[in-house]
Amino acid sequence: MAEETDLCAAFIAGTLAADTAGAGSLGVLSAGITDRIYDSLADQSQETFPLIVFSMQASLDDLMLNNARRVWAGYLFQVKVIGKNHAYSELSPIASRIDALIHRGAGTVTGGAVIACTRDRTVRYPEPTDGVIYRHLGGVYRIIAQSS
Repeated sequence: MAEETDLCAAFIAGTLAADTAGAGSLGVLSAGITDRIYDSLADQSQETFPLIVFSMQASLDDLMLNNARRVWAGYLFQVKVIGKNHAYSELSPIASRIDALIHRGAGTVTGGAVIACTRDRTVRYPEPTDGVIYRHLGGVYRIIAQSS
């Protein structure tokens, strides 16, 4: 049995890293993207932008049957592209590609499966830090996972 949050992370990272279609001139979802997909926090030494960060925002109620046997677990995960002094218009094709890859997605991962993944809401905000503007664009996704 695998921890369901690990299944969600494996689904997100694996699905995005496997994309070969790319996303415009920035090429973030093409070859080499695995160096710029981060679970929870980006590598502080990372200088190449844009990059993708995903993190769990909340857990939802588990579905229980037959004497409290867990059938699946639900979560909200934020998945976003972060640009360093990039305009939202530059990040939009990447956020759209992320959404195309994981919204309405499902699949088997080691230790279980993601039953469903759907976007609940959009994420869009600036983060000024030391004269640099980091822009965040993406979504919050409801993911239902089941360990094997």
